[in-house]
Amino acid sequence: MLRITLCLASVAALACGLRAEEKPPAPKAPPLSPGTAKVEGDNLLCELTTIRYVPEQRTETVVQGGMAITVKRTVYVPVSETQRRLIPIKGLQAYAIGDKGTDPTKRLQPLDSTKLAKMLKTNTRVFFFRGADKVSAEQVKDLKDGNVILVLPREKPASRPLPPEKK
Repeated sequence: MLRITLCLASVAALACGLRAEEKPPAPKAPPLSPGTAKVEGDNLLCELTTIRYVPEQRTETVVQGGMAITVKRTVYVPVSETQRRLIPIKGLQAYAIGDKGTDPTKRLQPLDSTKLAKMLKTNTRVFFFRGADKVSAEQVKDLKDGNVILVLPREKPASRPLPPEKK
């Protein structure tokens, strides 16, 4: 019975085309990144923490057929980076998270620049959205009311990351 199970499992693995030497697909970074934002004149000084996955080669010793074999594998290691950016408030898309009692598809309420400035003066939690698509209700379902989501504009020469602050 055990032989039949092992035989069927190996045939299924061969039929699906799974191989040990194939690289796993790179995981996607989360769409929302936490951070802080302060109003400085007509701009926002933003500090955000992003996560990216870096491929890393690791060697493992595996026992195959009664013999110890050294195998190289690619694993993706999460690396967090803190970026500082100066973003103009004019034309920036900002949203506030509304009450959960309302329609879940309408929890995102657009903010204009004056409301955004008022909300950022209090200690409001800020999330940054980076992506080509719009912010969806699925992505914000776990966020609390009153949080702010800022949609980052695409990288332009004017909005380069600022150097880290010297302490």
